Amino acid sequence: MTNTERLDRELASLRGLVRVVSALAWGVALLVMVYGVPIVYRYLVHHDVPKQTAWILSLAVDGALAVGLVATPILAQHGVNSGWVGVLRWVAGFATWALNTAESWFATPGPDLGGVFSHSWGPLMMFFAVEAAAYFQRKMGDVINRKRAALDDNTAQHAAEVAERNALNDRVRKLTAEKVDAERREQEAVRRAADVEADAEREIASVKTHNETVVGALTAERDALTAETLTLRTALNNATEAHNAALTDTVNALKAKHTEAMARLRAELSTTDLNAFRSGRGSSGRRQPSAASTPSTGRGVISDEDAVQKLLAHNNSPQHEWSQAEVRRVTGVGFPRAKELINALAVHHRNAAALTTTGRETGSRVEAAVTLTDDDKEDHRVA
Repeated sequence: MTNTERLDRELASLRGLVRVVSALAWGVALLVMVYGVPIVYRYLVHHDVPKQTAWILSLAVDGALAVGLVATPILAQHGVNSGWVGVLRWVAGFATWALNTAESWFATPGPDLGGVFSHSWGPLMMFFAVEAAAYFQRKMGDVINRKRAALDDNTAQHAAEVAERNALNDRVRKLTAEKVDAERREQEAVRRAADVEADAEREIASVKTHNETVVGALTAERDALTAETLTLRTALNNATEAHNAALTDTVNALKAKHTEAMARLRAELSTTDLNAFRSGRGSSGRRQPSAASTPSTGRGVISDEDAVQKLLAHNNSPQHEWSQAEVRRVTGVGFPRAKELINALAVHHRNAAALTTTGRETGSRVEAAVTLTDDDKEDHRVA
């Protein structure tokens, strides 16, 4: 048994049970209505109500209670609160009880409590039967709604499963067709591959024969070129060695000349020419004594050259900033000569820097020439 069939049977059983309870409640209501009609009729006739209409009131009140009995299951089936229908049941139940016990309450000697007690059972049974039926119908309505929702979900799930199964069947059929087509294409590809392999083997055999012929010819040509290369390499090595020897002699002569020229240049620039400096500064109109005219020992006066050398011995850094007071302290000269000696030191440092730069550049050019020559020799050897 599937889940859907089981839910259908449960819903049918619940609906049958609700119908049985409703029928029993209607039976109780009809019996109470029939029982109460003569009692209410006698009371109303005793109070001057026409006999033709006295029987209507009891049926009308019981009919209102029956309305509540009918409307309650319908509302419960749809999950709606009873509201005014519940109020109607209570009002109609109270009215039925009041009409059935009115004759005992208003008896001539006084209230007949025994009559009230005996006549109250019918309306109370009818009222509580209706309320119990309404309560049962509400609860069963909730159960039926849940079962119906479960059945709907199960039905929808079953429909989805059927649709999915149909889709899977369609996909299986499609995949089967694709598999058959793929197998056919695979067989065709195997046949084509066999044909291509046979053609390739024939072509490989032809190419192999041709290559063997070409390799033989190239081997003979290579042997001839190897012998010729050996001859040319021997001649080239001899020429290279002669060229390198001549180039080495030339480089050595250039290095000797460069060394001699650098020595003369360093000797010329090692001492600052202060006479030339003084001639450039002749605007002061005062002649400075030279080393020849003023000996270093005459009256404690030091020559410009000796003063500069003394300052360099004290501090030979080009970045040092000399003050006139410091120059006077070291050499003992006056303020005018101290200023000129500071300028002479600046000229000396510039000349020394220029000498260093010139020597470095010249040495670099010679080394570059020698390196190029070595590279040329290496190129000749490789060739």
